[in-house]
Amino acid sequence: MKRFAVLGCPIGHSRSPALMNGLFRRLGLDATYRALRVERGRLAEAVRTLGALRFVGANVTIPHKEEVLRLVDWLSPQARGIGAVNTLFWRSGRLEGHNTDADGFLSALRGAGFRPRGRGALIYGAGGAARAAAYALLKGGAPQLHFSARRSSQARAAARHFGLLFPEADVGTVAWDEKSVAPVLKRKRLIVNATPLGMGVLKAACPPLPWSALTARHRVVDLVYQPERTRLLTMARAKGARGMNGLSMLRHQAAGSVGLWLGRRAQARALRFWKENPTCGF
Repeated sequence: MKRFAVLGCPIGHSRSPALMNGLFRRLGLDATYRALRVERGRLAEAVRTLGALRFVGANVTIPHKEEVLRLVDWLSPQARGIGAVNTLFWRSGRLEGHNTDADGFLSALRGAGFRPRGRGALIYGAGGAARAAAYALLKGGAPQLHFSARRSSQARAAARHFGLLFPEADVGTVAWDEKSVAPVLKRKRLIVNATPLGMGVLKAACPPLPWSALTARHRVVDLVYQPERTRLLTMARAKGARGMNGLSMLRHQAAGSVGLWLGRRAQARALRFWKENPTCGF
């Protein structure tokens, strides 16, 4: 049996096991995928254990996407550029670190009819998911991008990293408060929530978005997918802005992981299956 897992904390909200196990059954694979709660400080131990148990691969989510960088034997160019890993693959005796979040995010945007070229973006958060979104947007031609995070040092570090990686773009930061964000929204078409706000015990919360500055020309993407409609999306749609949750990105990044582990044909079949069965795993 091929074994896979997703590592994170918290992890109870994850729909990845249901999504993947439904796919494996459809493909007729003798494989299983499970969610494993891994506390901060226990990631290295967990990764060693999975390797010893001959797991084929694993996904990595909050809060481990950056820490896991130092645990892999080989890092893909895209994961290196993003500065975060969401997919592990044990191959030929070594552990590879990949990132399928960026391509998944860009595919979800394009599927919803949004093209980042020529459009500025504001990203709430500066962790692994925020970095993947930033990489995707800048690679897709966004000329301006700002990070806003509760930890200002983390936002500045992300801005420096991507400013060097994409010197042709204007990459900066904005303080984590509505007054500072308001003037930035006049120059940004896309707003991305890449924080846990809106999920689980934080379901009533949302980033500091000045609602009076929000208009119908804005697009709001909340990477939270459980619940499907967060407070952020509800408020944004009330202002006429178009909104999208993280479900499409989840499926596209999951398909990318499947492609690494099981081949391109399996990746194509995964995307087709989830398109035909949109409620699978939910």
